[in-house]
Amino acid sequence: MNSPLATQENYLITLLKHSELFISQRIDWVEVFTNWETANKYALLDSGGKRLGYLVERPDGPLGFLMRKIAGIHRELIVDLFDPKGNLLLTMERRFHFFFSRLNLYTPRSAPLGTVQRRFSLWRRHYDLSEPNGNRFGRILSPLFSWWNFPVLDNSNRVLGSIDKKWSGLLQELVTDADSYRLCWEPSAWTWQQRAVLLGAVISIDLDFFERNQPLA
Repeated sequence: MNSPLATQENYLITLLKHSELFISQRIDWVEVFTNWETANKYALLDSGGKRLGYLVERPDGPLGFLMRKIAGIHRELIVDLFDPKGNLLLTMERRFHFFFSRLNLYTPRSAPLGTVQRRFSLWRRHYDLSEPNGNRFGRILSPLFSWWNFPVLDNSNRVLGSIDKKWSGLLQELVTDADSYRLCWEPSAWTWQQRAVLLGAVISIDLDFFERNQPLA
């Protein structure tokens, strides 16, 4: 009989067999009307709109709203992925940073899955995607002056996936930072662990480039 952790891992592997996933950030109307940044929440959907899970930023205590205002997008945070029944599937951790974010991913057993590391680039948005041993298996390099599309390349510079920010409508784009993304990949291009890292890259991109909350001057 499978243990609960083994069952959760099997669900995660099955989830990541989809060649296309949609990550939709949930609108918090308290945040909209008060301008106080709240913990991020995302729904994870398949191409037919079926909910496969959800991602939630962990609450960071009663002074969390203050740290969001002080540190903004540079803050330390943890995001958990759950299945629809509330079982933990993986955890994403990001430490405080000044310039280049680094997101580490772990299974519920605390086994490392890989890393999403932002790199310096003047005109493009660039991330390295690495395995737990530090070896890079791919990278994300946006086209020149393209702010909404993030091709995923392997080490031979073949485009084998993509992260695309979806237009949410004028009102939502203007007054909220609730964003939606499409993540797709070649069916046989990546291991399930590498696909988990690609999912983490969506969260890194959202936090680095599309979250409106900025640190206090």
